Amino acid sequence: MQDLAVGNGFSVSSMPSFDSLLQGGVPNFGGMGGDIAKVATTFINGLQLVKSLSGQANSTFSGDKSYEELVNTVLGVAALVNGSQQAAQTRKSAFEQAGQQIGQAQDIKGSIDQNTQLQVQAGLTINELIGVMNGAVSSLQADNQRRLTDISNSKKALSYSGN
Repeated sequence: MQDLAVGNGFSVSSMPSFDSLLQGGVPNFGGMGGDIAKVATTFINGLQLVKSLSGQANSTFSGDKSYEELVNTVLGVAALVNGSQQAAQTRKSAFEQAGQQIGQAQDIKGSIDQNTQLQVQAGLTINELIGVMNGAVSSLQADNQRRLTDISNSKKALSYSGN
């Protein structure tokens, strides 16, 4: 029972931070499963996004930085959603199988051990849920950052400089 929650398959903790997912324009998923990384990469490549809004490589334009963060977040959320969907199916089956073992222990100690292990695994599963929610919050943060950058760039464009 010790591998019900995160023993087989995707774990949010295996995901690198969103800001490090794209390195030099190439997706880097760290220790995540190859199938999840492949789906997320196919998704982001399918969007055929431009590399920067200004069209310049290594730009310091704030809009480019905001856009890059947004692309990283979209890539991260795509991987997170795909991995979480796969993990939910795997965990459902594992917990159902473990549930069938309840009451099969030979003695009280075995029964208590099974119950304790199920509680630990439930806690790990809740931690995974928290990680997924952190991904959703990161997505909202990236959107707010993009809006703030847009407002700032609009103000710069509309400001008169008498030089």
